[in-house]
Amino acid sequence: MAIITKHSVAGFLVGAITVLLIELMAGSWSAQTLRNDVEARHEAAQEATRQAAALKRSEAAARGVIGLNVADLTCQFQDLSGKLISCADLRGKVTVLNLFATWCPPCREEMPSLEALWDSGDAAVYCVSEEDPADIARHPLAQSLRMPLYGFVGDVPEPLQATTLPLTYILDTKGRIVYAHVGGADWNHPEVRQMLAAVGRMP
Repeated sequence: MAIITKHSVAGFLVGAITVLLIELMAGSWSAQTLRNDVEARHEAAQEATRQAAALKRSEAAARGVIGLNVADLTCQFQDLSGKLISCADLRGKVTVLNLFATWCPPCREEMPSLEALWDSGDAAVYCVSEEDPADIARHPLAQSLRMPLYGFVGDVPEPLQATTLPLTYILDTKGRIVYAHVGGADWNHPEVRQMLAAVGRMP
């Protein structure tokens, strides 16, 4: 038969209290973890809402320039070898004017499709950044492409100041914006090719 002593009772009580404390601490940690998770999800939802609102504003602004003749704007951009292009040069051929940044992941992701379109010759393709051409040239993106990249020289006209990147305009043969797209896309898709062909037939 087990003999119950003061020491054994004290030991039992200490053990029970220790277990209780551990359980309480574990419960506290679990509650804190839950609170942290809820707060993180709330912050993520708020950020997603902010981004969606910014995208809507950018899309509205992009739609607002439909019909604008870019060839009439005063602007210049240059490729990484220093060759200058003016907005007035954006006439005579259907043009895809892509506004990008090297630090923008969706911009980098769509570059292969833009290069494929450039290769096809179905449209003139100009990918232009507000970054300094020297900085663009040092970026791995520029080193991975055969298609030239461009940087604006001097002031950027307000209609070409993108608040959300990438932003792509399709210009008709007269230099007018006929289509605007905010965000990444597959610019080598057959439907895009068909749209470009249709733009080329516009009077």
